Amino acid sequence: MPLPHRLILFSLALTSLLARSAAAQEADQEIERVRQTWNGVFQRTAARGEKWDANEFLTKVVAGRHPGKALDIGMGQGRNALFLAESGWDVTGFDLSDEAVSQCKAQAKEAGLELRALQGDINTFDYGVGEWDLVTGMYMHSLLVGQAEAIMRALKPGGILALKDSIAT
Repeated sequence: MPLPHRLILFSLALTSLLARSAAAQEADQEIERVRQTWNGVFQRTAARGEKWDANEFLTKVVAGRHPGKALDIGMGQGRNALFLAESGWDVTGFDLSDEAVSQCKAQAKEAGLELRALQGDINTFDYGVGEWDLVTGMYMHSLLVGQAEAIMRALKPGGILALKDSIAT
């Protein structure tokens, strides 16, 4: 009698594992679709020679503050990360788009700036604990909500969280 019971449990466990595996594959495919979409956006922007200034809201937030360690979530081509590095911040930025990361690195090298530009996903990035004096994510609010606890833990005591979710000022 115990054998059929174990077979049923094994069958249920296997079914659950396969369902999770299929869901993970779908999530991976969606992430890849989004990555490719943004790669295309950044390739077109670069082809047009477009350069963007740092976000005005962010420049006001950090004005007069002593630079520390900054994390730029969803940094795109790095306009804010580059601004922060130029302002003396120790910057790490990441974006899902490897094209954007490549462009940020090239701009940093051209400007003689040091920063860490990484390819990464908001949902799997290791934000750390008590690591950042500033965390910024411009126009990323809806995506950052799911990581709110991790991001708040990642801020040092007295750290600044600078988010802006609208292009309008």
